[in-house]
Amino acid sequence: MTPLTCPLGLECENWYLSFLQDKEKKLIEELGFKRIKTQKKIFYCEQGKIVYSFVFVKPESFPAFSPLRRFLGIEKYQNMSEDFKNKLIMKATRTTYQKAIEDIHESFSFWISKKTLNRYVIESTERVNVIQEAEEDQNILLADSTKARNGKKGHHEIMAVMSLNYQTNSSSLTAFGVNIKPKELAQKIDLSKYKAFVGDGDLGLRNFFNETTPFQLCHHHAISDVSFFLWRDGMSKKERDPLMNRLKATLYTLQNSTKKYWNDRDNERLTKRIIQTKEDLRSLAVDFSIKEKHQAARYIMDHIEHIVTASKLALLGIKVPWTTNHAERLMQEIGIRTKKKGMNWTEKGIKAILQPILKRYFLPKERRNYKEVFTQSIKKVVET
Repeated sequence: MTPLTCPLGLECENWYLSFLQDKEKKLIEELGFKRIKTQKKIFYCEQGKIVYSFVFVKPESFPAFSPLRRFLGIEKYQNMSEDFKNKLIMKATRTTYQKAIEDIHESFSFWISKKTLNRYVIESTERVNVIQEAEEDQNILLADSTKARNGKKGHHEIMAVMSLNYQTNSSSLTAFGVNIKPKELAQKIDLSKYKAFVGDGDLGLRNFFNETTPFQLCHHHAISDVSFFLWRDGMSKKERDPLMNRLKATLYTLQNSTKKYWNDRDNERLTKRIIQTKEDLRSLAVDFSIKEKHQAARYIMDHIEHIVTASKLALLGIKVPWTTNHAERLMQEIGIRTKKKGMNWTEKGIKAILQPILKRYFLPKERRNYKEVFTQSIKKVVET
């Protein structure tokens, strides 16, 4: 129902009550059923907390009902419509529960408790279908994970896999889980339709995708991981910098050569660059070993083939991103709501709050509204 605006010069609550009375009278006249009683009820809407005496009618062979409550979308035992409740839930997805209830009070002039708002969010889980069917041209998988506090000096592990069309940047959420094993998450995905998987070196999903889907190691993670291993083995920044500059130069040269390939389609040149890149990486790993930085050396050797996957697939006409930036932006969106200071989550609570957040994130910007988030069918939204 379209929100109503109070006419100028009228007290809003009185105006709205007058509107309800007129609407109720028309509904009852149109139905032609016999009035049997009135019941005073409290309900909540955009106009605030409303006390109203609803008229109930009794059709033959059917239970009594209130035509006005049906018009407002307020079911039996409810004090607000699902549509309005969804608006309140969306406020909770953008900020803390405390600030959300303050926002609700400022917007609608009534208070609800944080516990009540949290209950609304949890109840909404079944109404939000967050996993999407990937479009045919979304042939790349990306994955990332993040952590959120669980209140017991531990963390919840949040993991998401998205499908991507690298040329158009269109994406869909393919799999999502909290405290779920990578193997279980991988089993939810039909890998036959994907050309490559992009992730970091530690992501457990790689072990399950790699046998059937070529794996591209995120170059940003490769650089940060190698630098971390060198630091952990006691190498100073002054010693690290020349080695890290060699690694960066090798990776960026490969990226530039692959980018150039999409213009000149010179297979021989790109093939030579791939071979040279692997030789440079082996040489770097040897230097690491000589300096007794064995973790960094092992990391490079384990991932030589994974570092050049995007270039090899370019020779087959498949564009693959070098990094997990798209997935990391998704993790940032999750972190905005779940990783503020002092926040602690139950598993049920964090799953519930993430459902509408993820649904909204993957909608086009012009369609990011509460109706789209809580509608299972796109067609239904268009018809509303």
